[in-house]
Amino acid sequence: MRRESAAASRDELRPEYDLSQLKGGVRGKYYRQATAGSAEAEIVEPEREIRLTLLGGPDDPPLASQKFQGELREFARALHAQGTPISSRFFAFDGAHAGGGLSGEFVLGVMAAGFLAERLERPLKAFLKRDRRARVEFREDGKLKTIEARGAEEAEKIIRAAAEYHKGICDR
Repeated sequence: MRRESAAASRDELRPEYDLSQLKGGVRGKYYRQATAGSAEAEIVEPEREIRLTLLGGPDDPPLASQKFQGELREFARALHAQGTPISSRFFAFDGAHAGGGLSGEFVLGVMAAGFLAERLERPLKAFLKRDRRARVEFREDGKLKTIEARGAEEAEKIIRAAAEYHKGICDR
């Protein structure tokens, strides 16, 4: 059996479509209209979002375990209860006994970032017990900036960086 070349296997377009008729398309042309009024609409611009990734420590159970998933859900609930709009990524297993859960990655819109000092401190410090890590990413002056914290003592680094980012966005 012959294998397809790497380029051919990446091509998702079906052979019956004529490429000459597909000129001029714009990706995401109607996205803003389709998401108007939803919480997701506020979190679409990479220049105005903060990505927070929560990672387990060496003593933690696997990401897919019920215990760890419960702690990620608790973190998300704490933010929702305070009115902080977030979007979270999920993963899924494909199979007879499929499952899934939160990936640990959360996206906060820039407006939510202004409340990080008040709203994020308690849930983040609670999650970062032991040797757990958190990483925050955002774009500053067009460049990706990443800050990591290990343990509750370093959570302040993330909160301070996110607050400075929010101030920079609001001052523009």
